[in-house]
Amino acid sequence: MHQTVAKRVIGYIRPHWKVIQWLCAAVAIYYAAKLLFGSRQSLEELLTLEPARLGILWLLVLAYYACHAFRYLMVLRTVSKTRLSFFRWFRIFMVGRFANNILPQAGNAYRAIVLKSEIKLSFTKYIHVFALFSWLDTLLNLIIALMVIVIVTPTLHVGGINATPAVSVIIVILIVTPILVQWTLKRCHLTSRGGALLQAKVTGIFHALTTYGRRPKLVGNVSLWGIILFALTMVIFKIIFSALGIPIAAGQVALFIVVIRVTNLVMITPGNLGVRELLFGALAHTLKLGTAEGILACALLRVANYMVLIPLGVAFGGWKLFGNAQKQQSDIITKGA
Repeated sequence: MHQTVAKRVIGYIRPHWKVIQWLCAAVAIYYAAKLLFGSRQSLEELLTLEPARLGILWLLVLAYYACHAFRYLMVLRTVSKTRLSFFRWFRIFMVGRFANNILPQAGNAYRAIVLKSEIKLSFTKYIHVFALFSWLDTLLNLIIALMVIVIVTPTLHVGGINATPAVSVIIVILIVTPILVQWTLKRCHLTSRGGALLQAKVTGIFHALTTYGRRPKLVGNVSLWGIILFALTMVIFKIIFSALGIPIAAGQVALFIVVIRVTNLVMITPGNLGVRELLFGALAHTLKLGTAEGILACALLRVANYMVLIPLGVAFGGWKLFGNAQKQQSDIITKGA
């Protein structure tokens, strides 16, 4: 009875999921705008933002994406044993990021199909390796954030809770969750197509971990570039808050980075539009930086990202994707390897 009801609910939600996501985004944006427009001072600060600061932000965000793409390319070259050029991969990478901010998973589907066509990287290997890479990337960022908090502001509190144990708990959850999922799936005999796909994906991720996690050069290079990217993100946040006239400590910046990394794991709305703004506002409120100021900082960060993603995404042909986005995702699911 309960299973039948659940199947009916899932069957109804699945074809309307993208519409539901955009409706959630509209609601989140409405509440974020309501909080933001309640602060006249914050809006005045935004309107008087110096063009030079926006130019610096644009350059830093472009540098961030270039470094991020290069780090992905190191993994790609190791996995596929091919010499895909950086400029070709940068085009693919940026179109993927552009598409993901408009239609969730469209960019991932595009990258998987292009890589299968150009370097013969199977859909299955792509999913496993890049799911592993995303997980390790998030874990590395949280560990660096924890180190910054411990070294710079060990007494930092969020809503009355010490930030050090709070971030530590998130790290533990991130490490333990995939292990628990694999352990549970091994003891469950899933017969449904979705369950079998989930089991295969988790098993594949752990296989990728044992295969590529034992390569010191790859792990070292990925970690080094992760530290560089974290430092770039810290500078970007410093400039944003400075432009808004808000002094912010390094430990506080680290907490905002934690919010970004954790929200990247679960996309409630396209690009978590509206959701991330509300979370930034809530965090800024607990840090006594101001709710509106937190929302504004997130909005400015998003604008800086779009200033890079939209021109490059369109220039590299990203606008052509959306007529075939659904088909691309279906191809990855049905074709497998």
